[in-house]
Parts: sequence; structure tokens; C-alpha cells
Amino acid sequence: MQPVTKNAGGCGPSYRHVPKAWQNRTCSGRDALCWDVLNDTYISHPTWASEDTGYVASKKNQYEEALHRVEEERYDYDLNIEANLNTIALLEPIAKKISIMTAEEKSSFRLSPGLGSPSRTIYQRIMKKIYASKGLEMIDLLHNNPAQTVPI
Repeated sequence: MQPVTKNAGGCGPSYRHVPKAWQNRTCSGRDALCWDVLNDTYISHPTWASEDTGYVASKKNQYEEALHRVEEERYDYDLNIEANLNTIALLEPIAKKISIMTAEEKSSFRLSPGLGSPSRTIYQRIMKKIYASKGLEMIDLLHNNPAQTVPI
């Protein structure tokens, strides 16, 4: 629930007074310092945003566009980092298992699609990203010859 600022007075073009009912509301995450220094009187209200619409189709200036691009890139990087960590966590136990196998066990050892994970797509997407045009070949080798492929 957001405070209604349509008729609230402002302090410049970008800030609006918060209605008294919204000021100093209960907040479990605040300590004494927060209550002393945080602003409960004004909220930021961009001049290009309309309270009647929940979605803003365009940004105001080049700096906001750049900030939006950076946020999107950071989100993509975060997704890729998490997917890489997931793939590493999936392959490490397999590598340990392979390291204690005999040569005979290694030659007959195969991995099923999914590598024991509920998701096939995460590790496959990462393998394709890492190995580019050889990604599908590496996935096939990972399933059919893991003793040679996993340590790589």
C-alpha cells in the first residue's frame, strides 16, 4: 500500500510530503539511530511519473537509461554466476566419485541427463556458453564419457 501523494504538497518538483498517517509507521528493522536520521516526511516522486499508471514506458534522461542498462547487466551477471556455481556444485561430487574409481569402473561409468539434478537446462546452458560451438559435443561427452570430461 502506497501513500497517496496526488494532493500532497511538495518541496520542489521531485518530492512530496508524506501524509501524517504514513509518517513514523511501525518498522521492525529500525534501531534508535534509524529513527533519528531516516526521512519519514518526504518521498521521492519523479516529475515524469504519473500516479495514475503503474508502469512507466520511458525513462527521463540518458543517465536513467544508463542506470537501467547497468541494473539489467548486473542482473544477468548474477544469474550467470548462480548458474555457474550450481553447475560447479553439480560436477564436484561427480569428480570426487570418479577420482576414487578404478580404471575399469571409469570406462563403464555413464551419467544420465540431468547429472542427478532436477534441472537439465542450467548445466546445459552453462556448458553451451563456456564451450560455444562445441557445447553440445561437450554435453554428450559429459554423459557418455564423464571420467574424461568432468575433470576438464
